[in-house]
Amino acid sequence: MKSKPKRLLIITDNRYVSAVLFHGLGLPPWRDLSAAQADPGLRRAMTDSVNRAIRKARRAGFNAFDVHEAFPVDFMRLDPAAEIIRNADYFLLERHYRAVWFLRRGFKRLPGRTRLALIKSMRLGRAALTETALLALYFQSRGIKPLNMARRASPARLPAEFTINFDPRVTLKNADGYPGIIRSAPHAFTVRITQADQLLEFYRYAGLQIINANL
Repeated sequence: MKSKPKRLLIITDNRYVSAVLFHGLGLPPWRDLSAAQADPGLRRAMTDSVNRAIRKARRAGFNAFDVHEAFPVDFMRLDPAAEIIRNADYFLLERHYRAVWFLRRGFKRLPGRTRLALIKSMRLGRAALTETALLALYFQSRGIKPLNMARRASPARLPAEFTINFDPRVTLKNADGYPGIIRSAPHAFTVRITQADQLLEFYRYAGLQIINANL
């Protein structure tokens, strides 16, 4: 009887582009990062990071690898065992991942952070939250372990209030009418979270507000 693969999900992101906010959970629109298309060296560098992650994961017993391409990679340089997930607007949890690897790196040749910087802060209860920590909580709630976080995200004590504060250039529109929002201001909203999936839902809603601001 053939054993089930020990499958790892690798999300190729970096410190300039959000894997979640823009274009669902998949490839971000290149108006945010056109240099990633114009400079093949950036794709090669990200691909090398993916391949290093796969080599480390193999030593830990993983033998199947999905690469969720939120930052572009070079197919010709990619480890042949990797399967590319491109333009997906959801995570393929039916593939039964054992763990997730968040690939976040900076590139000196890229411009400063773009629309992602329009979220000034996020809080879950009293704790500050980053995008990576938010995703870690989401995956942990589904039994998928984040492998490479410097500090493991503690499981959230739910229910709790989740607040997103925006740059003043982003003025919320019709936030009071969105299901689940319990308080809103011109540049912030608060919801009450009862399950981790809602973190992702409202984070993506924040992305829609930024897109609608046309910044």
